[in-house]
Amino acid sequence: HPDPVVAGKASKVFDALRGPQLTEKSALIGKFQAAFLQPPDLKSGQDLFEKNCAVCHKFGDKGKEAGPNLTGVGLHGESVLLTHILDPNRVVEGNFISYNVVTKKDEEYTGLIKSENSEKVVLKNIEGEVELRRADIASMKSSGLSLMPEGLEALGEKNIRDIVGYLAATV
Repeated sequence: HPDPVVAGKASKVFDALRGPQLTEKSALIGKFQAAFLQPPDLKSGQDLFEKNCAVCHKFGDKGKEAGPNLTGVGLHGESVLLTHILDPNRVVEGNFISYNVVTKKDEEYTGLIKSENSEKVVLKNIEGEVELRRADIASMKSSGLSLMPEGLEALGEKNIRDIVGYLAATV
């Protein structure tokens, strides 16, 4: 929220609601930060990015733009990047919040709103884009979440370090 007082109050409410999950994610992030004491393998980071991240994210001239374009994201620093990877729903910009749409024919779609007007809604996700006529939509609800999946810690500490190192080094 643009008003810092309102934003602060909202953050406290959300933190209270996410309490146990936030504590768990913060501990996970702390555990992974220990791997950053070693230098990253940038070639491995590039390969891992192209295999695991480029399906949604564009970085330089590689990847898709289903999620945020990560070109220049290294300027945020390794700690911020690590947090976004391990806790993708901690901070989600409004234009990257996923929506669930159900049509009157019970077809379900999930994606980011690319564009919308009084006649249609265009959703985008990793499969591409789908254009839906508003007259055909039974419900459209924000999930409040990012399309980015949880659980990327399964890649392992070294691999996450290499991906973050690659993103941070290619500024």
